[in-house]
Amino acid sequence: MKIILRGSLAFTGEGHGALRAVALGVLGFKPETIDMNAAENALLELDRAQQIEMSVGGVIQFDPKSDIVLDYEQPVALHPNEIECVLYGSAETVVWRNTYYSTGGGFIASRKQLEAPTRDDIVQTGNEVPYEFSSAAELLALCCQHDAAIRDIILSNEDAKRSHDETLSSLATIKQVMMDCIDRGLETQGILPGGLEVTRRAPGLWEKLLQQPQANEKEQLFDWLNVYAMAVNEENAAGIRVQTRRPRRAKRKHFFCPRAGSASCISNVPQSRGLKWAAKERWVWRAQWRPAGSRPFGAGRLSKSLKRLRSGWSII
Repeated sequence: MKIILRGSLAFTGEGHGALRAVALGVLGFKPETIDMNAAENALLELDRAQQIEMSVGGVIQFDPKSDIVLDYEQPVALHPNEIECVLYGSAETVVWRNTYYSTGGGFIASRKQLEAPTRDDIVQTGNEVPYEFSSAAELLALCCQHDAAIRDIILSNEDAKRSHDETLSSLATIKQVMMDCIDRGLETQGILPGGLEVTRRAPGLWEKLLQQPQANEKEQLFDWLNVYAMAVNEENAAGIRVQTRRPRRAKRKHFFCPRAGSASCISNVPQSRGLKWAAKERWVWRAQWRPAGSRPFGAGRLSKSLKRLRSGWSII
């Protein structure tokens, strides 16, 4: 078996952790359920044994050092993040191959899907929803029309796809991933992978803030906000589990979720306010949207808005 990375996946493969991600995928780990300690042990065993035990029985020879190939030569046309998977039989005969593309936010598309793009780059989910929108402007118009908060519109659409309890349970899982990521980022010291020898900064800043918890300097107030975002950013750079979102050009019209970059900012909001999380709490933050004609949020208004948060986080 060979896994061939092309385009941006090849040129940034080492620095962005693509080789490690491919190996974990081949080993059967899934982003939603991965245990990072088990994953690290499995990677070490793969390097030693150079084979993969199949769940249906038997083994496949696979050396990640030679069977994950960075192809810098073949150009890509459909998408810059191309990955080709090839299975070989006896005498090196190809028994199966397919090409996929990493389209952003953790989503994968096959060559067949990208060769037949959908209208307006929107994939219909098959679920009818009460409030259809394809832009923030349309979402805000729905809020005005129905005198509803953003959370009400989004949750109503989600209820058309699954049960309300299942949605809340999934949100609780997302929240826990964010909080666990912050905790790891604040505690883990050392050098980030990728070859640039970048030292993690979040643990040092965290210790400094803990030593001066009552400091009121404006810069330090923002340090409290930034340290959680920095922790998540550094965990992301280290290839550890983070919460992501769909690509900016949404593949579904009615559902939003944070991406890896913005997730670090979203994660730090409830954490920086010391909010408590429990199943019995109403932990969906009442998202505020700015009426037409009002001035945008500056640093002062943002600070005041954060002080008004009481019981959770937003679906925005």
